[in-house]
Amino acid sequence: MAQRLARALDHNAENGAATFSMQEAKEEDYREANKCRVVTVSRKDASGETPVADLYELRYGDALTAAYRRRPPIVQALLIGLLLLMKFPKLLASATKKSKTPSEKFHVLYAGFLFLLLAAYVPVLLWTVGATVQQAIVGRLTPTAAPAAQPAPAAPATTTVKATSLTDKIVGWSRLLIVIGAAVGLFRRGSVKEALAETAATMAPALAYLDYDDRAGVVRGQFQALLEHLAEKASNGITYDRVHVIGYSFGSLVALDGLFPVDRPGRRIAAIDTLVTVGCPFDFVRTYWADYFTGRQAMPGVPRRWLNIYNSLDVLSSDFKDTTGATEGIRLAADPAGNTPARPDESVRLGRDRPLSLSQPLDYLSLAGFKAHAHYWEGKELFDTNCFDIIARDLYAGRPAMA
Repeated sequence: MAQRLARALDHNAENGAATFSMQEAKEEDYREANKCRVVTVSRKDASGETPVADLYELRYGDALTAAYRRRPPIVQALLIGLLLLMKFPKLLASATKKSKTPSEKFHVLYAGFLFLLLAAYVPVLLWTVGATVQQAIVGRLTPTAAPAAQPAPAAPATTTVKATSLTDKIVGWSRLLIVIGAAVGLFRRGSVKEALAETAATMAPALAYLDYDDRAGVVRGQFQALLEHLAEKASNGITYDRVHVIGYSFGSLVALDGLFPVDRPGRRIAAIDTLVTVGCPFDFVRTYWADYFTGRQAMPGVPRRWLNIYNSLDVLSSDFKDTTGATEGIRLAADPAGNTPARPDESVRLGRDRPLSLSQPLDYLSLAGFKAHAHYWEGKELFDTNCFDIIARDLYAGRPAMA
């Protein structure tokens, strides 16, 4: 992110002679043995080199997912399968919600079905192996009948039909599923086990977080502790002109939970000037967890500005509007007096307007709506034009860094 911010400042600075670079990241310890990486972005021109921004990384991933990653694959498979089965009624009940289009809801339902098949693969694999071994053992232990003393008289020609047991049929279909799974695996770099482990380790904790606040207190505590760390640095002579919070994907939910909690906001959030949400799943969450954002509180004037960036193809991102065409946007929270509605001051679409459509079946087969969630920057190509160009122009417009 620091490299991309430096490139974006380079692209958009008024003075073409100015160059921007990042220093090597350093580790800082803060409260309760937490650690964060800090990277400084600097501007260099004829007058010398000047620090522009320090980027602090909030490491909430391990606190959220570590317990799930340590579980065996069979437990991960059963867990994610059970969670998905429990969620299907909620997926079907979302049909009347106006926060997502019918095409997007169908896309999510289709993806849930595929993930359910993925979760079923490991238990089916183990059951099939066990049933096959059992059949082989039983076959070898069955005694061979003694030959008859005299051949029986020839019987009239008849058609013989061999009865197949239900177990044999299930084993046969299970073997077919395993063969298909193995064939599909030939076209992917990782194994089905790796895909399942990654899916379970990200989806299961996220669902538990949204369902009943599992690990939410730890994650929000890390957010508050990092803000406290910034406040304490002022006593060491390091003060910041402004503090910006940039959240991508689930990180934007963490930011919203920190700035707009269900109880009173923490005192340190008063230092936050700007909130930037990229690919924020706000509309997705309120579609399937209708009451998640209800009863939120806000501190008056915090943040001073809220910029939201979305992609119209990204099924997880949000424009904070209903599908009815309303232009005023959805309000997230209000201050105690009820006079400061919290919603983005500006929602900017990244890329062309290309929403999901039921007339494009290839979008569903390729899960394009989920793949687009990674299209806010182009992988490792640091020189691309991406969402950080929008962020740099918004955060540093009229500031000395862009002069």
